[in-house]
Amino acid sequence: VRDAAATTTTAMAALSSRRGTTNRPKKKQGQLLFYGITTCLLACLWLLATDDEIYSEIYFPTPPTRRPIRQSISYKAELNDTTKVSCGGHSAPTCSQCPQGNGANWCNGECAWCDRKQDCMDKKTLCSSCAPAVATDESSCQALNLEACHWCPQTTECSHVDKYCPGKEPMMWKPPEPEPWFSPPNPITKYGKTLSVVLPCGSEHAFFARTVKSVFATTPPEILHEIIVIDDYSDPPLEPLFEEDPADYKLKFLRSEQHQLGLIDAKHQGAEAASGDIVVFFDCHCKPANGYYEPFVREISENYKRVVVPTITGLDVSTWTETSRPQNSATSGLSKCYLTFDANFKWFNDDKPWVPIMSGGLLAISRDWFFEIGGHDQEMQAWGGENLDLSLRIWRCGGEIVYAPTSFVGHMWRVQNKKETKLKYKLPAEKALGNRARALKAHAPDFFRNKTVMFPEF
Repeated sequence: VRDAAATTTTAMAALSSRRGTTNRPKKKQGQLLFYGITTCLLACLWLLATDDEIYSEIYFPTPPTRRPIRQSISYKAELNDTTKVSCGGHSAPTCSQCPQGNGANWCNGECAWCDRKQDCMDKKTLCSSCAPAVATDESSCQALNLEACHWCPQTTECSHVDKYCPGKEPMMWKPPEPEPWFSPPNPITKYGKTLSVVLPCGSEHAFFARTVKSVFATTPPEILHEIIVIDDYSDPPLEPLFEEDPADYKLKFLRSEQHQLGLIDAKHQGAEAASGDIVVFFDCHCKPANGYYEPFVREISENYKRVVVPTITGLDVSTWTETSRPQNSATSGLSKCYLTFDANFKWFNDDKPWVPIMSGGLLAISRDWFFEIGGHDQEMQAWGGENLDLSLRIWRCGGEIVYAPTSFVGHMWRVQNKKETKLKYKLPAEKALGNRARALKAHAPDFFRNKTVMFPEF
């Protein structure tokens, strides 16, 4: 190869040099160039045919190296420097700095207003810090005259109403209803794939155990590799509240002890801890139906760059029964979204299998493909906008997102007048807006971004 390259270089130099053309005929120069290039090409072909490593590398690329399994939660650097709290619509270093001179109306989220001291306080300590005396029983807790505080007999403390009190909510769990129509076309083990189900659970005390049991009851043991609960700074911690042996449910707990990671980072770290072939993301208040897994395994086995979204139905958490199943799931049901100019998404239906934008909470993706495209954007915080980024990255990197009309997953929707459905994850407005803007900056063309910045919130 070196000799051929040297010959070619000599020929090209001769053609480009005016001095050289007087000593050598142009026909001879052209022949020399032709022979040099031909020799170089033949030498390269010979190498490909005789070197097994080069041949296999070109025609059978080595699959991407799997990322190491994370065994413990790590923390973003900025969260270690200064603890930030959510004040509701904004954030601050401490609760006392939330009002910014605007009083009680700016004290929400992780904080609550103390009228007696005219101060914004952490909800976890409000009932002791704001009270004129320590409450030791229910009557003394009521005597504090703080609407935000209640007595929890199980923990024998006077605590904020948002703090979980064991036994206060009904913990009814119902096994999945039979699906007489469902019959897998092939034994599910023929695909040789396993599932890791990741549940990001931030203070989902009333629902996490029921979600775990539902996933375990509907997933065949031969393909269920593990269920991973990311306990995202729940108070009290979730693991001690799980009454059964976690090993019986193939259940693992990872807990963030220092700060709430947020939904995006919790899901990402759950995927890093997973070791199954396919990562299934569910919210921590879901009930999958029998057969939900079959399209996940089949579709991803056909193409590991394919992401699958189930048909999202409703879930009545008071009875733990699925609701709102569509009559014709092939053309209705909640699965597909589209991108809007204000960097948001809206639901729609059609008769095509493709999903332009996912809602982001419920999906199945090959673990290898998830990390090959970078996983969740680690610069995004809290939640919101990550579904836009991940959807666009999947499509733009050569993958695809499809809808599974025979996969049903019941999901608890937020209902304004139902306290049990109240949002548990904090959502500072500026974080979600920044995430959405970041997704468009990465993926959208100029004309789209120019339109987006015309919206008042940007």
